[in-house]
Amino acid sequence: MAVAAADKESFMKDLLNKLVPVPAKGRLTGGLCHWNDLVENRLVVRDINQEGYRLAICDGSILIEAATDNGFFLANQTLLQLKLLSPASCPSLLIDDEPVLGVRGYMLDISRCKVPKMEQLFRLVDLLALFKFNQLQLYTEHTFAYSRHREVWSDATPMTPNEVKQLKVYCSERFIELVPNQNAFGHMERWLKHESYKDLAESPDGFHHPITGWRPSGTVLYPDDKAIKLIDGLLDELLPCFDSDWVHLGCDEPWELGQGRSSEKAEEVGRHQIFKEYVTELHALLAKRDKQMLFWSDELRENPRRIDEFPENAIPVVWGYESDHPFDEECCVYAELDRPFMIAPGDSSWNSFSGRIDNARSNIKRAAMSARRNGALGMLLTSWGDNGHQQVWPAQLSGLTIFSVASWNPDKLDELNVSEALNCFIFADQKGGLGAFWEALAKIDSHIPVRINPANSSFPYDALYQPSQKVHHAFNGFSHDCLFKALDLLDHCQKLLSRAKPSCDDAGWLIDESQLAFDQTYAGLKRAEAILKGNMSLLDNIDCDSIIHRFERTWLLRNRRGGLAESLERMKHCPNGSPPVRTS
Repeated sequence: MAVAAADKESFMKDLLNKLVPVPAKGRLTGGLCHWNDLVENRLVVRDINQEGYRLAICDGSILIEAATDNGFFLANQTLLQLKLLSPASCPSLLIDDEPVLGVRGYMLDISRCKVPKMEQLFRLVDLLALFKFNQLQLYTEHTFAYSRHREVWSDATPMTPNEVKQLKVYCSERFIELVPNQNAFGHMERWLKHESYKDLAESPDGFHHPITGWRPSGTVLYPDDKAIKLIDGLLDELLPCFDSDWVHLGCDEPWELGQGRSSEKAEEVGRHQIFKEYVTELHALLAKRDKQMLFWSDELRENPRRIDEFPENAIPVVWGYESDHPFDEECCVYAELDRPFMIAPGDSSWNSFSGRIDNARSNIKRAAMSARRNGALGMLLTSWGDNGHQQVWPAQLSGLTIFSVASWNPDKLDELNVSEALNCFIFADQKGGLGAFWEALAKIDSHIPVRINPANSSFPYDALYQPSQKVHHAFNGFSHDCLFKALDLLDHCQKLLSRAKPSCDDAGWLIDESQLAFDQTYAGLKRAEAILKGNMSLLDNIDCDSIIHRFERTWLLRNRRGGLAESLERMKHCPNGSPPVRTS
């Protein structure tokens, strides 16, 4: 990002703190070096960790010291960032760097409607590499093209085996491990809704979901030999596409377990015993393939000590997505028992149009501190797509940037300037408008202390979709002034967007996506205002048809068509109708 001459000296002095992530150790040594005059040298040394490196820029040379190709690659990512920050020259400096956490992963949900095109996945991997992530997981339920299960994915435009293999190579070249992530227990509704898979369900004829009410088909596999045979067959097709020794098999939120076909056994031995037996069988499927199992730990929250009942290399992943999630309560038990585990905060982008940046920063920081304190293997940043994955791509970038710093050097997280990082490393916006826009838009939710849904959701998003009485009820005990102030803040956001001048290769897409996110946020807030004032004519100037049309157009810029129709169904009921039955 260009810097005015008067601010150049100050900018240079703070250059190291503008890197993402900030190096563990670094200092300026005096003097200024012009990039064109520098000669790069490499030295292999053995006293540095695998991902560590030392970088010295001075006296006409760049010296990189590392023990592995990975270390040299990470040093070059730092050089790339320095050149983006200051294209002509940089101060002489010394950097001695290595990460706090071993695993710094990103998990993207590609099952809740939105499956990115290959070009977008490559763009994601390049960004992960620039920000020094070392793992990528694509969360799948039905969006891998299993040859024997075409009925399940026929409308989803899934990832094919060849595409996964291409992505694996692309990741490997950037020292990012592509880890398979296939849910193998819960969240199987897109399988079990089909008549030919109905007999695999715990509740074939439906069940009462504790959050969304009645569902006509099951979401959880009935844990028997048929389920194990199904997963065994899926692994036969899926795992040859990957080189990773780890496999994430999900197993989160098995809502109706013990309520359907396993109810008698649950009464006899308890729900936990059924869960443990099934997960142990899944683990055996991986063990015979010399793979390690990751699984979500929510079934162990009430008593984390039960982890000792599971195989030693079945690794729990502790997830929580709100700013006050008590990671330590669970993680300290795993640490005490000397059981390896990972932590998964969220980017706070789902069930929103803009993301919730303050929640993301607090949630990720809390997770990082717990990970370091309790000796976690690392962290996995989750980016979910609940209710149709309606957030646009740039809404996911603030959380990704925050996580990069938190997982590498968490002590520097409070100093991170998110909008500046977005402008320099992603948007290439010398005017600074687009980064400032996204930071301001993602703060809108923080100005409204009203929750329509209790967690994992933003107010403008809920205000657009939830029934009128629920929106009205949420304001009981709260002043309406916060809503009107939020609408005023949107005026400021629009001004920031008007001066955005990104110059990256997808600049036009980013502007279109940003305007859509703004208009959706505005529509949600105006609907809340109309409900509170009892005057629905306030919505007359909101062109929902235009929003829906632009939603479809921007979706197809980066993503495949499969799932779009399902996501659009929710939009077609706004702003005056009630949403359709939730499907994810």
